Amino acid sequence: MLEIIKSKKSFKIFGLVLFSLLPWVLNLGRDTGEFIKVNSGNVGYYQSNVCDISFSKILITNFFNNNLVFRTTNVENIACVGKIMGMDNIGNKIAIYVGTNVIFDIVFQSIFWILVMSFLQRKSSSGNNNLIPIFIIPFLFTFQIIGENRFYSSIHKNYENNITYENLYLLNYLLSILIISIFIKEFLVPRSFNFINYLPYVFLLVGTFNLINTNLYLIIASYFGVLKITNEKTVSKVNLFYISLSLLWLISSNNQNSFFDVDKLRGFANSSGTFQSRVFWILTIFLTINGIWYLLEISYKSIDLDKLKLNFLISGCAIVIFGFFGASNSMMNFLNLYYFGQNKIGINKLSSVAGNTWRGFSSSAESIGEFYAFVILFYFLSLIWKSQKIKLQEIPFLIICIYGLLKANNFAAIISLGALLLIIILKNNILLNKKRVYLLLVLVLFLTSILIYFIIDYFSYGSLSKGLLFNAFEYSNIFLNTEPYFNNLNYFEANNLESILLFNDQGKNLSSSIIFLFNIFTQESNIKFLPNPVAFLSFISIIINRSEKWGLFLAKYDPNLQELLFGYGPLQFSEYYSGHPIKDVSGLILPHSSFLMLLIFTGLIGTIAFILYLARAFVVSKNGDKYSGFLLIFLIINFLKSDSILYISSLFLFLLTLFLFKNSSSIFNNEVKERS
Repeated sequence: MLEIIKSKKSFKIFGLVLFSLLPWVLNLGRDTGEFIKVNSGNVGYYQSNVCDISFSKILITNFFNNNLVFRTTNVENIACVGKIMGMDNIGNKIAIYVGTNVIFDIVFQSIFWILVMSFLQRKSSSGNNNLIPIFIIPFLFTFQIIGENRFYSSIHKNYENNITYENLYLLNYLLSILIISIFIKEFLVPRSFNFINYLPYVFLLVGTFNLINTNLYLIIASYFGVLKITNEKTVSKVNLFYISLSLLWLISSNNQNSFFDVDKLRGFANSSGTFQSRVFWILTIFLTINGIWYLLEISYKSIDLDKLKLNFLISGCAIVIFGFFGASNSMMNFLNLYYFGQNKIGINKLSSVAGNTWRGFSSSAESIGEFYAFVILFYFLSLIWKSQKIKLQEIPFLIICIYGLLKANNFAAIISLGALLLIIILKNNILLNKKRVYLLLVLVLFLTSILIYFIIDYFSYGSLSKGLLFNAFEYSNIFLNTEPYFNNLNYFEANNLESILLFNDQGKNLSSSIIFLFNIFTQESNIKFLPNPVAFLSFISIIINRSEKWGLFLAKYDPNLQELLFGYGPLQFSEYYSGHPIKDVSGLILPHSSFLMLLIFTGLIGTIAFILYLARAFVVSKNGDKYSGFLLIFLIINFLKSDSILYISSLFLFLLTLFLFKNSSSIFNNEVKERS
C-alpha cells in the first residue's frame, strides 16, 4: 500500500486534502446542538452546549469575522475533536475554544507535513534498510513526556508518567511517534539526497505540533542522527567533547521538578528541570545536530545554487504574505498556527508593536528579520557565484523580502547586511591591492573614530561606561522598601557605586556575575590608554541597543563555578530562571544574545570551544570560495545581539551556512564546471 501511495501523486494530493480536513470534519455529522449566530449575546449558549456543535460550521460562516479569537484545547473524548468546547467574552473579542486531541494532532499534522515533503524528487535506490531509528526514536520522544510532567499534565487531564502497560497515554504517544518514524523511513529517507536545496522552507513550515513541546524537525533530524551515529566507525572530536560535557551536566543535575513557561520557544526548549527531561534534551540535541549535518553531507553533491536561491526567495516571500493574511484575518491566523506548526500564533495586526517591530508570521521579529536579510545577502552572492544578472521575475520576490526586513525592523540585520554588501561590491569590482587596502582601512578607522566621538559627546563617557551596570543594578533586589532618595540613579550620578553594596548590606542580593563585573569596573589597576573591559562592554551594549537586556541577564545570571565553566545543559532554562531572585519582570527573560545563551547552556568552556571552532574554520578555509564566508560572518554578527539560536529553523540555517563555508571549494568548483 505504501509503495502505491509513494509512486502516485494523486494519492498524495488525496492524502493532503484528507489530513488537512480531518481535524475539523472528523465528527461533523455528529452534532447534537443547533448552530446559531456567534455574537457576544450568544456566548452563554455555546458555554452550555459544549461538544455539541462542529467548529467547521463557524469556520465556514465566520471566516471573515475578525471579532473572533480561536484557541485549541485538548479533549479526552474523541467525539469532541473538531467541536466547540466553549466561548468567552474577552474585551471586544469572543474567544472560541476548539477541541483537538494531542495524539490525533501528532498523527494528522506529521502525516500532512511529511506528505508535503514527499513531493521532492525520490532516489530509486535509497539504501534505507537501517531499522534502528524506528526502534529508538519512539522511546526517546516518549521519554520527554515522562520528564516534562508539569507541562504535559497541564494540557492532558489523564496524564500519567508511570511506565506500565496500562498507561494508555504513554502507549498512544509511543505509537504516534512510531508512525512518524515509519513515514520518515518510507517517504523522507529516499528523498534525503535533495534536502539541502529545500532547507529554506523550515522557516515557513515551522513544524511545532499543536499544544505540545515537540517539533517534527527534531524527530526527523534525530532519526538521521541515529543513522549517522550507527553508520560511523569512529567518534568525532566534536561528539567526544559534547559527550564529555553531557556527563558533567547529568552529574550536576539537581533533578528539580521546576516549570519553565516555554511560550514562543515551544518545541525547542526544556520546560522542566527533572533528570529525565535533561537526558531527553541532551540526547535529542546531540542527535539533531548530527542528523542535520548528516543530511547536508549526503545531499551537498545535489546542491543547485539557482534552486536554493529561488527557494530562499519563495520562502521569505511566503512568510511575509501569510503573515499579512494572518494579521488581516483571525481565522487565517488560527489556521496558520495549526497547518504551519508555529511556535506561537502570529501577530493579529498589521501595525508594528509599540511602533517598533512587526514579527508577522514568525514568533520572533529578530529571528525572521535575520532570515530576510540572509535571503537578500544569499541572493546577491549567488549572482556572483553564477555570474548572473538580476532576473526580472525575481524582483517582486526580492522586494517583498526587503519589505519584510524593514517591517521586522531588525536594525542590526539591516546595518550588517548593508556593510557586507558594500564590502562584497568593493571586493568584486575593485582590485584591492595592498595600497588600496591600507587606504580603505584608514578611511574606515577615521569614520569610526568620528562616529565614536559624536556618540561619546551625545551620551557622555560616564553614562556609556556605567550604563550596563546601572541596568543590572536596576533589575536587582536592592533599595527595596527605602526612601525615594535612596536609588541607583543618585548613587551612579555621584559615582559612589561601592556604597550601594554597603547600604543595608544589600550587596548580598546581587548576582555573582554583577559582583564579578563590578570588581573589574572599580579596580584601580587599569592599563593606561586602554578602556576598562566592563566600560567597553557597556559602550558596545548601548551602541547595539542591548544595555537593558544584558543588564537584566547580569541581574539574573548567578552561576556557581561549575555552572559558569560548563553551563546548565542544552536548552535548559529552569536553573537560570528559578535561581537568583530579581524584581518582577513580565515575559521571557532572555539575554538577546546567542553567545550569552551558549554561556548559559554550555558555560565558558563550551562557548570558548565554539568560538575557537569557528575561528579554525576561517583559518583552514583559505583556499575556499572567497565570498561564502560573508554568510557566516553575517550570522555571527547577528548572534551577538539576538536569541536566534533558540529556534530550530535558525539552527538549520546556521549549520547549512557553516557547511557551505567549510565545503565552499568543492561546491563552488562544481558551479564553475557547470557554467563552463
